[in-house]
Amino acid sequence: MFLNNLISYAVYSIICYLKKGNNIMNKKKILQKIIALLMIQISISNTSCAVIDNSQDDVCYSSTFEDGCTVYDYSDGVVKISEKSTPIQENVVNVVDLRYYNNPGMKVINSYKIKDIETMKEIIDIMLDYNKKNDITPSWNRSESSMIYEWILHNMFYDLGLFVDHAGDTDFNNNELKLFKY
Repeated sequence: MFLNNLISYAVYSIICYLKKGNNIMNKKKILQKIIALLMIQISISNTSCAVIDNSQDDVCYSSTFEDGCTVYDYSDGVVKISEKSTPIQENVVNVVDLRYYNNPGMKVINSYKIKDIETMKEIIDIMLDYNKKNDITPSWNRSESSMIYEWILHNMFYDLGLFVDHAGDTDFNNNELKLFKY
């Protein structure tokens, strides 16, 4: 069911883009991206991350606090989480905490640069750990698998040159969760 939702969302978005009179790139490239997305979906479905239960205390990350940011170490550098975007630095993933708004969420800045699913998963696990340690009302409720799928979709749109202004960063807010449930 999820795959149907994801493909429907992608196709609907592309149709809306075309209806606005925008030119779309080579159909072969789009087909290749959709096939790649399907292959990623299959590989994710064959791993444990497709059935993650966020209520488990599976991973606990240590963090420090510096310059108004909560800082976590991860395999490729650090993840900085703050309520505003911080300057871009090499080996730093900036995450903006938008959980205090009507539609709670978090945003990974320049997420299009991260293509590896294991790296996405590690960053998402850090975000979920941060959320557990810094609970808010209304709550931010996203599953690891829904966030991975959304990140992949943002990357696909960015790579296709569609919605580049919006697809370069991945925003994980509650209202989009229904699109990525299965």
